[in-house]
Amino acid sequence: MGYVVPEALLPSMAVTPTMLLEATAIVVGSIAPLFLGSIFLPGKELTGPDLEGEQRVYKMNGLALFVLTLLIVGIGQGFGWFSLSVLHSHFLALFIVINVLAFAYSGYLVFRGNRQARQDLSLIRGYFYGVDAGPVLFGVDTKFFSYRPSLIGLALFNVSFAVVQFETTGELTL
Repeated sequence: MGYVVPEALLPSMAVTPTMLLEATAIVVGSIAPLFLGSIFLPGKELTGPDLEGEQRVYKMNGLALFVLTLLIVGIGQGFGWFSLSVLHSHFLALFIVINVLAFAYSGYLVFRGNRQARQDLSLIRGYFYGVDAGPVLFGVDTKFFSYRPSLIGLALFNVSFAVVQFETTGELTL
């Protein structure tokens, strides 16, 4: 017989407008520093080809962003400045907000790419295959950047669920 998850440990499936606003603040408040860190944190620079035959420089500072994020979150959780349980309690609202922002940004890229290329691809083809192969925003390749919030966020969600389990039951299980 396996471990039965207590009801209190399951994320809430209720979403209110207030939760959506809070989730938006959480998402923007976490992606913005990661984006700024991608620009300003030092890291090894590697040169790779661009589709137009030019060279593009990629800054390899994702590990530094990950470690810095864990340090900041660990200190904040440890000193009681905030609780990571907010990711658990706003799970569905965060899921909605993240997906709305991702689809909106993808739509923007299709619009921008069609305008720059002066060709109209079908909406579905342009949306899913992409018009701009290497979109850059403020010097950051956004396709390259997109892995950072997703993977760091996944780690934070795992820690958040562990925090909720520890706060609820007083122990962590496998």
